[in-house]
Amino acid sequence: LPLDNDVLIHVAPATPIDDGPPLDKFRVFSVPKGTLVVLRPGVWHHAPITPNDKPANTLIVLPERTSCTASRAVTVLPW
Repeated sequence: LPLDNDVLIHVAPATPIDDGPPLDKFRVFSVPKGTLVVLRPGVWHHAPITPNDKPANTLIVLPERTSCTASRAVTVLPW
């Protein structure tokens, strides 16, 4: 939920984590300030970024008992 600026989010369909993200399936969406986005479990995503030079504060809500073990950071090399 972007609180004070629009943001861009990058998302791709869920795949098995060991397969890595499907780079050819990533899409970028513009999310207006104040708009809630819900991602399904397993959807590949990147942290939101702003389309301008202004910072954005975002509210991220996770299900109860979500821990670091439920997520994994993956380094994707440029193609």
